[in-house]
Amino acid sequence: MLHYLAGLPITVLGLCLAVGFALSSKRIWKGRLNATIVTILTAFALNLLMQSAGERINIPDMLPSLFFALFSFSIGFGAGPSLSAGRGSKGEISKQLLLSVLYLALAFASALGLGKLLGLESASAVGMLAGAQTQSSIVALDGVPAQQEGTKLLTYALCYIVGTLAMILFTSQAAPRYLLKRDQQPGQSGKAARSSAPLQAVVALHFQDLAAQKPVQKEEEKQYGDISPIQLRAYRVHEKALFAGRSVDEAERLGFEGDSGKGARKLEILAIFRKQDGSEALAFPSYDAKNNQLSMNGDCVIGFGDVLLVSGKLRHIHDRQDDGLEEVYDDKYLSAQLSSADVLLARHPDATKENADPAASLDEAVRRHLSQHGAVLGYIVRNGKRVSPGELIMMNDILHLTGVSLSIRGARQNLLAPLIKKLGYAVEGGADSRLWGMMLMVALAALISSLCAKLFGIGLGTGCVSMLLGLFLGWLREKRRHSWFYNATYVSPGGLGLVRTLGLNLFVACKTLSAPMELSLFNGQLALAAIGSLLAALIPLTLCFILGKRWLKMKNVTLLSSLCGVGTCSSALQALNDGSDSSEFTAPYAIPYALGDLGLTLLGVLFISVF
Repeated sequence: MLHYLAGLPITVLGLCLAVGFALSSKRIWKGRLNATIVTILTAFALNLLMQSAGERINIPDMLPSLFFALFSFSIGFGAGPSLSAGRGSKGEISKQLLLSVLYLALAFASALGLGKLLGLESASAVGMLAGAQTQSSIVALDGVPAQQEGTKLLTYALCYIVGTLAMILFTSQAAPRYLLKRDQQPGQSGKAARSSAPLQAVVALHFQDLAAQKPVQKEEEKQYGDISPIQLRAYRVHEKALFAGRSVDEAERLGFEGDSGKGARKLEILAIFRKQDGSEALAFPSYDAKNNQLSMNGDCVIGFGDVLLVSGKLRHIHDRQDDGLEEVYDDKYLSAQLSSADVLLARHPDATKENADPAASLDEAVRRHLSQHGAVLGYIVRNGKRVSPGELIMMNDILHLTGVSLSIRGARQNLLAPLIKKLGYAVEGGADSRLWGMMLMVALAALISSLCAKLFGIGLGTGCVSMLLGLFLGWLREKRRHSWFYNATYVSPGGLGLVRTLGLNLFVACKTLSAPMELSLFNGQLALAAIGSLLAALIPLTLCFILGKRWLKMKNVTLLSSLCGVGTCSSALQALNDGSDSSEFTAPYAIPYALGDLGLTLLGVLFISVF
């Protein structure tokens, strides 16, 4: 059997990836299993089993190089827009940039020093750095002797677990408790600092700080406001709230700011929970038990004490304490799941067989149906260019809609699906037809890498050049957002994520399956690397946390989110969001994550060359 499998490398590769992706869907404590780690361990076990039986899996050297080049390009391409579109003031962004540079320098220095101090081999040291910083691209770099590939990958798998746990516990437990204790006002008790939910207290203080500041719309918010993500919030209505005594439809037209001007609505009220007979019941939308449907009739009047489930762009719906609203975090109120779609407007939503020419204008009818189905209009694509959602909607426009799926009284209703049928049909973003550009860039990267080696003696590697080309192309697209170039080079987030995930996991599976495996891997090097990875993770985290708070004077939410970002640990970000019942940590994560993704990979090249 093993002899037969050794001649079927594609079958073995598929098996490793299937196990990796299947087990990565299982939730463990604060997050999910990492597909790359499970893939490495599966491939390691299969390779060790086959080599113990005298068999080897022959995988062409070109395959892992191609997979890594695709993975590297997707990193750069995804990071390019993030470097330009970060949310926040220029001062906050500058602090994030400086903190990221400090973190990268400390991560490199601590891993190099610990590797030398502990006497680690080069393969173990590289695996320790990659695992401590949860950066898979480092372990994918060339430079480690072929006979030590197995050591590097196994060390990385173990250290990744240690590094992830260290990042989660530091950012979601230890750091918030210190921040609460440090920011405690004179005369207050120590109850806040000992809070069992420190992250919720940190976010509450963050909202208080925002309320004390005069809101000023920055230029970058005007430029990128039409593409800001849709968020959910739940608010309890108090007496001085603008919404009290108004119908749902009227409240949505006014918005939180009381602006009744023309244009896109800034929020959608998805549900209203109201106390009746001593318990809370759903007052809006109404539920038709016979047809198992939810009906969003906008005539429902909002009363004191009601809890509103609201969706909209983050800058329109957050921080509403001064508007007579109190944010609540109970899961029973946040009973919606968001989904987005690009919809080609091909018909008038009011049109029927009997009435093919409705009296209402197309723009008026579309916006009315959006509200009735709890959908938010993000932007409009017209003739290949994005325009503001406040523009007049015209036939054949592509509308980027974000809708909800509500689960109330046992009924799960996707409100976006019936709306799409009324407006036209969903269109794909063109990811499949435009992946040719990605392959062209990888081919160009291989050519540039070869020319640099021959003409200048510089061995950059195809993966490194692919990443730089992707970064440049992603940055250029963001600068040319309203031109034909933006749409001609579009790759959907789903397509980009698929290429990145498959590229990395195919690469590590190929490398692990073809690496020489020896029982000597299970020696003291693994234990030393695990200890080193814990220190290599905590040293830059602790120092940057202290510098960010005391020297850079960063806001608490921004500081914690930035540390997760530059450490490229999405599990830690998820722990912050879950622990705070808020999405406030998401926005500051983008810029440090892009810098960490790129910086740690490039530092990995330097680390391998100097260790």
